Amino acid sequence: MKQRLLIVLLCLLLLPVVAHAAPVDFSLTSLDGKTTYSAADLRGRVVVLSFLANWCPTCQAEAPVLERAHQAYVGKDVVFLNAFVMSEVAGIKDFVDKYRLTIPHGRDEAMAKRFGVRGVPVTFFIDREGVVRERQVGKLGFDDLRAGIEKLL
Repeated sequence: MKQRLLIVLLCLLLLPVVAHAAPVDFSLTSLDGKTTYSAADLRGRVVVLSFLANWCPTCQAEAPVLERAHQAYVGKDVVFLNAFVMSEVAGIKDFVDKYRLTIPHGRDEAMAKRFGVRGVPVTFFIDREGVVRERQVGKLGFDDLRAGIEKLL
């Protein structure tokens, strides 16, 4: 009985979240505190929001793929954001430097809770109206990212 319940719960966590508004007040502040990316400011653009942790091996493997996709969509009304959770600021800075990430990033546990994040990595594809159209759990490949974005452009 416990195994069956565990399987059902895991399946629910892995189901894609489709067509629900992103938390209205979501915002991500950069580690230096100088820039805040808010849902209101991002309206009209496709948002790829990834939740990561610097110590997570899968996140480490996904980082170069996220950066490659970010570079491929520069100037195309697509915004990438990396929200780090369960990570210390120094570890995040080391992660960003190690993988040469230019994706805007910050640390926000509360935002992760509002999105229902229970593990990392998880990536949300948010359309131009601020509606979450897809949630992908686990490491994404470049083609996965491109497909999720192209559906929304």
